[in-house]
Amino acid sequence: MESSGTAAGLDGRSIGGFLTGMAGLGIGVAGLLVEGSFLALAAGLTAILCAAVMLTPRHPPGRTAPAEPPDSAVQLPTRAAASLSEEEKDAFHANRGLLGPDYFPIAVRSRINSARRFLKPVSVVEMRIVPAGGPNGLDGETVNRTVVSVIRECDTACLLGSGRLGLVLEDTPENGAVWAVERIRRTLAQLDSDCHVWAGISCYPAHAMNAEELLASARDAYSRAQDWSQDRIEVAVSD
Repeated sequence: MESSGTAAGLDGRSIGGFLTGMAGLGIGVAGLLVEGSFLALAAGLTAILCAAVMLTPRHPPGRTAPAEPPDSAVQLPTRAAASLSEEEKDAFHANRGLLGPDYFPIAVRSRINSARRFLKPVSVVEMRIVPAGGPNGLDGETVNRTVVSVIRECDTACLLGSGRLGLVLEDTPENGAVWAVERIRRTLAQLDSDCHVWAGISCYPAHAMNAEELLASARDAYSRAQDWSQDRIEVAVSD
């Protein structure tokens, strides 16, 4: 029934436009025969009316054009709403920009998939920061805020277990990752001279070709860094 009503509306409009056009043609011919300028003007006006009739949009009977939704009804997805679980959202807000441990392997896998398409390196860092104890030492929240302030917006910082942090540094080779960790260490040292940093770094594709291997090699490098009593940054060994 809806299709029939639409077709009827279009046919009626076409017939009306055709009749108006024929009337304009007749007036124009008469104007040429009698050489009357008034008739020529009338023919021109009729042609304009014919065009207006043909171009006017028509909706099916009983229907109106769909209205645009109000701005308040349009909800744009945010990064947190699109990619984080409720637990990870809580971790993000509670730790001043650090995501939860479950998000770390997901972020690594996502960055590697993107790096394969655009032929760019990705570095993964597993690190531990131990501030000095006592009233002059940094608290964990200040350490977390400092790390987030040093890395770039495109990078990812996650809070892992046992006081460890995980970083995913986008478009960063191993030497760039070393400098990123060193900037974190120096920034913290300015706030707390007795703060210590141990870190292990692994880079795609230099040290591993998938997320599992990259995480494992970063963890192994971090384990070797822990063997030192002072600050230490270890880079994964290439196969």
